[in-house]
Amino acid sequence: MKNIKVSVIIRTFNESKWINLCISKLKNQTIKPYEIIVVDNHSSDGTKKLVKQLNKDVKIFNFTEEYFPGKMLNFGISKTKGNYILIISAHCIPYNKDLIKNLVNPLIENKKICASYSRQIPLSFSDNTTIRDLTLLYGPEDRLQTNDPKFNNACSLIRKTEWQNTKFNEKLTNLEDRYWASQKIKKKKFIFYSSLSVVYHYHGTHQNENIIRLKNTTNVIKKNKINFHLLPGSLNFSEKDILPVLVLRSTNLKNLTIFLKNLSNQFNEKILVFAKDKIKNKSIKKKINFITRKKSEISNKNLFLSEVIDFYKKDIIKNIKNTEYLLVYTDNYKFLTSTHLKKILNIINNKFPDTIFYVEPSIELMFFLEQDVATKINSTSNFRKNPKKIYISKRDYGIVIHRSNLCRKDKFDGNIKIFY
Repeated sequence: MKNIKVSVIIRTFNESKWINLCISKLKNQTIKPYEIIVVDNHSSDGTKKLVKQLNKDVKIFNFTEEYFPGKMLNFGISKTKGNYILIISAHCIPYNKDLIKNLVNPLIENKKICASYSRQIPLSFSDNTTIRDLTLLYGPEDRLQTNDPKFNNACSLIRKTEWQNTKFNEKLTNLEDRYWASQKIKKKKFIFYSSLSVVYHYHGTHQNENIIRLKNTTNVIKKNKINFHLLPGSLNFSEKDILPVLVLRSTNLKNLTIFLKNLSNQFNEKILVFAKDKIKNKSIKKKINFITRKKSEISNKNLFLSEVIDFYKKDIIKNIKNTEYLLVYTDNYKFLTSTHLKKILNIINNKFPDTIFYVEPSIELMFFLEQDVATKINSTSNFRKNPKKIYISKRDYGIVIHRSNLCRKDKFDGNIKIFY
């Protein structure tokens, strides 16, 4: 295995939410990547910034030509130095630590195998079409393909020498992977489907079909998971994937000490605290990373919390490490109960949202006032028969945001979920 050098190619276009999760899982493989290369196609959501800030050992190349999948792949592979090439989409997340091992072993054992590809499974928040398609397309048994050109570059591995002999077609808009595989099979080469090499893929092959038929098919799959070998589609986030961040204007040392002690018992990472005055208490200092708020920022009372976070974005990114979410508190902080934390983790694992607010329901009348004209936002009429509540966000228990939100103008926007 000493001679195995696997170069990883990740094609990206606006993948800030997935890219670092993908990279961190790749770095944790039993067979470590020889190098990881990101080939980016004009991302505008901070994808490249996140890679540069959190993965300085990862190489980034800009693909500036007109996009064709084969053309972009050939460009990226030409930059590699390994003797095996792992091709993976940024939003494909390795299921376990043996992804690379289970892809490369068949090629080592059988020289006629020129490439292998992974099993793809849906996530808990994948849509009905994806659950059906991925379950039916990617089964639980290995397959040596001597005639079938089925092949998928969402996650695949090829010998570099085979690519050097046959490049990917640069004129095809789709199916460049199957076309390449068919060329190899004509030359008496084999393709291997590795069912033990698994990636999460939140979207699959979408088809415009009858909705009722689609739902019925999906329901059969869900109700017969064992028969269809459906693996659990959870990313298994836990407390260690959440970094508490406190943005404070005033510091009541007694209350803060109690709060930080309770908070540190729930989270593994050090708590990030932004405050005006330095905290000298030794018992607290061990539990936090402290950053003094700048006078130019704290004196400006017109700034919204989103703008304050943007002001300290670089400092936050330095402290993120491997955490996926931030739990942002302001001065009116309250201890997060175990019940609330379970609700947050349940939402994260089942919905993978961008923002989570703690809210309180209200049936009080609310109004929007414009040019001295009041308009009701909600209505209490027939409330007992058809209740329509307004939900008011509360900062007390913190606001949860995904790390990719740091690249948004509004840090609390995107796919929003609530709990109470």
